[in-house]
Amino acid sequence: MMHASDFSITRKIKHPLIRKQIIKPSVHLYQPIMAKSEDKRFQSGFVGDYSIFDSYLAKHTISPHPSGKGILFFQHLDRVEPIYDTNQPIEFQNCTGIHSKPMYRLVQQVYEFQKLIYKESKFVAKNRALELDHAKRTKLLLKLNDNLITHYYAMNTGVNTGTITPKNTYLNNPTTDTGKH
Repeated sequence: MMHASDFSITRKIKHPLIRKQIIKPSVHLYQPIMAKSEDKRFQSGFVGDYSIFDSYLAKHTISPHPSGKGILFFQHLDRVEPIYDTNQPIEFQNCTGIHSKPMYRLVQQVYEFQKLIYKESKFVAKNRALELDHAKRTKLLLKLNDNLITHYYAMNTGVNTGTITPKNTYLNNPTTDTGKH
């Protein structure tokens, strides 16, 4: 079970949400997901929600409150825009010329972002075996992402890197995942 000590929550929307530039025509869309907690301090059952009804969290989560699923946040170059209306279309920014990148670069970027998230996240469990299991899985995912990034980089250079497939079925078997993230 995950735990939090000396936990605090801000009532501000941070800008930028992640300090990694993306190539166009991609957009930065983020959806925070609250972690479940059995800690009695968090009365709604989610980390950070100290009362039965928190107006800030209710405004920034998808109904019904408490769902633990945050609204979408759109990171622009100069601000972060909360998207309260999920039916609202999200516009891509126009890009032409040197700002326009080929599809393989957009796909490569997805794996680069996943690596960033894997490296920045921290998994804590009371059970040491779960922590070791998670570390092993993360190491395999990072290696797979490195291979995929290299594969898509090679599309630009014309180098043949061969077929990329996960050799370990551990990554493809969701029944082995018993940890909480």
